[in-house]
Amino acid sequence: DTVRFYPMSLVVFSVVVYALVSFIFRTSAWELHSKSERLQWLLETSICLLIVTCVDNVLIRIRRPSFTRKWIRLSIVVAAFAFIYNQNVLGPSANVSMVPNGTVLVTGATTGIGYATATELVRLGWTVIVPARDAKKAVALAKRINEYVVSSSDNKGRAIAIVNHGLELTSQTSVRAYAAAIREKVKEIQKPLSLLILNAGILRPTVPVTEDGTEVTIAANHLGHHTLTVNLLPELQEASARGFDTRVCIFSSIF
Repeated sequence: DTVRFYPMSLVVFSVVVYALVSFIFRTSAWELHSKSERLQWLLETSICLLIVTCVDNVLIRIRRPSFTRKWIRLSIVVAAFAFIYNQNVLGPSANVSMVPNGTVLVTGATTGIGYATATELVRLGWTVIVPARDAKKAVALAKRINEYVVSSSDNKGRAIAIVNHGLELTSQTSVRAYAAAIREKVKEIQKPLSLLILNAGILRPTVPVTEDGTEVTIAANHLGHHTLTVNLLPELQEASARGFDTRVCIFSSIF
């Protein structure tokens, strides 16, 4: 009977391997940032695997039809796998700030998910550059975010704006000028640029063409962000060389 159920034991073993690989990946990806989070994950997963092992051994010794036992044991293994998988898809905890003394650029931060992202990063302790087409609107946006965060958090992050430059992603000239202004601002505040969150996006019902001869949606959503990233790449590389976790994140929503 033990030999007959041996393949099922391999399935249990595969769940254990999956749990270990998941733990290593999530730790290296900063998803289990603190010691308490790692210990909690290990404790919950260990309890789950212990229950699976104990129940599996009990079922082997119960005198029930082989077919019934197989399905019960398989169900338990699937439940364990689902539990561990659910833990893994949770992503980073809400308290992860990675390198809170770095600088972040969030495009499209005036409304929607861009605004929510910029606000949360400030709450977590980051210095966040928030652009807008008009420099005055960017200054007002930074002030609004800072006032909101101060009223709800004790962290020392802040939102800042490039006072003399707006960012018009449909204009290559504007993008290059804004990137140059960011480089100067980063030197001024002495906090390296380690993260780009490229969220700005537009969707027009018509197909106007920019001054550069490009359809406006392509210019804003793709070419503008590409030029911005290329011009800020040296800053990201410098931050990476200093040990910062540098990333370029691209997302948006038209709703």
